[in-house]
Amino acid sequence: MPRLLPLCTAALIFLSALAPADGKTRQERIAENLAPYWSNCLTGEACAAPVVAARDGPARSGEAIYGAHCTTCHATGVAGAPMLGDVAAWAPRAATGMGELLRISISGIGGMPPKGTCMDCSDDEMRSAIRYMLDRSR
Repeated sequence: MPRLLPLCTAALIFLSALAPADGKTRQERIAENLAPYWSNCLTGEACAAPVVAARDGPARSGEAIYGAHCTTCHATGVAGAPMLGDVAAWAPRAATGMGELLRISISGIGGMPPKGTCMDCSDDEMRSAIRYMLDRSR
């Protein structure tokens, strides 16, 4: 037993050196780190917009955005995405208006992630991509 005491003391000293200085638990740290990405907003709450990396250069065309981010799902219909050129699938969506389509494309819907994974797309670029898909689906 006397030989075990120095070993336990050394272990406690080592483990206390690993403990965070701010007193937060590991779960609290993880929750803080994930909060910007996994926060839920309820109807009526004012939620902060996601942080988006700034992109230099001129605005990309709707065709360029579609080709880089939208084509994977909208060319094949993955997860129920309306396919480019499918008039019947796009007609009811077009009837909701550009404002609603933009809102949905920014926040995501069903299997579509927010901004269709184009996190550096501006609202104008998202609008251009929507127009591109609508124009080819009428």
